[in-house]
Amino acid sequence: MNIDELVAKYPLIFTIEKYPSVSSGWIPLLDLLCDRLQSTTDEEVKKALKYNELYKQGAVGFEYPDDYIKSMQIECTQCKEKFGGLRFYTENGLGGKHFDIIHEYEILSYHVCESCSTMMDVGITKGWASTTCIDCKNKPEYKGREWRKNI
Repeated sequence: MNIDELVAKYPLIFTIEKYPSVSSGWIPLLDLLCDRLQSTTDEEVKKALKYNELYKQGAVGFEYPDDYIKSMQIECTQCKEKFGGLRFYTENGLGGKHFDIIHEYEILSYHVCESCSTMMDVGITKGWASTTCIDCKNKPEYKGREWRKNI
């Protein structure tokens, strides 16, 4: 999968012209992140719509406004690498539920090579921080940078 395919797969999350700015090794990580974010959104929207049906039947005394339901959809405003880790900035969404998922994947990014996606022997380069595996650290774009293995 490439960036274009990722954006096409999640059109409700990537609604702006600004594409994710990450290396190809993190695309599978972003795919998993977006899948969890969209699944969580879909689940909560479904609950709200079901609740609204109960309201129409007179079973409950409150109805979720349409604007509120629309605001449950998380949208990525910026996705990039910073200090060797993934950063995923958003608008709207479900607050803590989405934040916790994003935070989990931002931490996980420090253990995934941004070049080849492996989680084996991953470390970080000094200077311009990059998260790479022991094999990819010798690629021309990382060569000459001091590298230390993550614990």
